[in-house]
Amino acid sequence: MKYRQHFLHHLFIRVQVPDFGAWYREHKRQSRARAKYGLSDGPVYRELENPNAAMVQLNTNDLPKAIQWFRTAEFREAMLRAGVQEREFYDTASREILNGNHRRAVRAK
Repeated sequence: MKYRQHFLHHLFIRVQVPDFGAWYREHKRQSRARAKYGLSDGPVYRELENPNAAMVQLNTNDLPKAIQWFRTAEFREAMLRAGVQEREFYDTASREILNGNHRRAVRAK
């Protein structure tokens, strides 16, 4: 399936980390690297019950290009430095992302 370049995708990634502050600093440091893959930063939502878990929003007009970021050594190394323990991907368009590391986002009624 071809993706239209003008269609904005919102990707949500839930991360579990031992130290939110250390993770957040690394996340911000990687902003330029993500931009090379067509990703722009959206808000970060921190969980109230678990301060070391957060939902990250990233936006892109080119989903296939953006997915390549998550397959780079630079991304893997950044996640190791940030101490990411768990990561789940959600795509508002319900398309496959990274072979099973994706869940469909469901809106509450």
